[in-house]
Amino acid sequence: METCRNCGAELTGPWCAACGQKHVPGRLSLPDMARNIAASLTELDSSLWRTVAELSRDPGRVTLNYIAGQRARYIGPVKFFLTVFAFYVFILAVTGTLDYIADDAVHIGEGTDMQSLPVKMAIALQSVLRSHFNLLFFVSLPLLAAAVRWQYWKAGRNYAETLCFLCYIGGIGSLYGALFVLILWLFGTYSGTPRGLVLVVLFTVGARTFFGLSWPRALGGLLITLFFYMICTVLAALALAFLTLAGVF
Repeated sequence: METCRNCGAELTGPWCAACGQKHVPGRLSLPDMARNIAASLTELDSSLWRTVAELSRDPGRVTLNYIAGQRARYIGPVKFFLTVFAFYVFILAVTGTLDYIADDAVHIGEGTDMQSLPVKMAIALQSVLRSHFNLLFFVSLPLLAAAVRWQYWKAGRNYAETLCFLCYIGGIGSLYGALFVLILWLFGTYSGTPRGLVLVVLFTVGARTFFGLSWPRALGGLLITLFFYMICTVLAALALAFLTLAGVF
């Protein structure tokens, strides 16, 4: 009786019933490596495009499918958000857009007393936007999930489910955001409006499905969610700025 090379359990077929690894007899060969690489790329390509395509239509439906157990067909929400948002920040950095965002968000005029606390705080905020833009949203997203969960508490969604929904929204919005940044960079300009509009549309469509809302309630709730988004982002930015002033970063 052959045993699994990974966990040592007895094999009853080509796959181990204990750990799930496929049994490959003999030594590793180049054809084996090529088949493994091709299978990995095919699986990633299939799940990636399925996730992107279905999120573009209705993020709420994707989240409902995921939390209902259909997890093999999608990239997980946290992994999707972290990966795509890292790509979005990379595009912002290489195009010089991060500097534009920092300078546009916080203005420091000439002749300003650089030793005053408000100015030091403004400089710290600019540093956060330039160097810790990803961390800013990694902190604010869980805060927003708590606020949105409270906002739609009657829908019966728990915190983890709401966080999954927002991760999918943030991920697909960042993917389109990276595309808009590249297009606008080619024209020598930048605007966060296209990404913002995409996020608004995707959240409204997704919230209607995920929380079971009518169109009027989904549109009305959007205004409250936008307010929560601004509050959570400002709180996260101020917290990171204080940590920067304290020398933590």
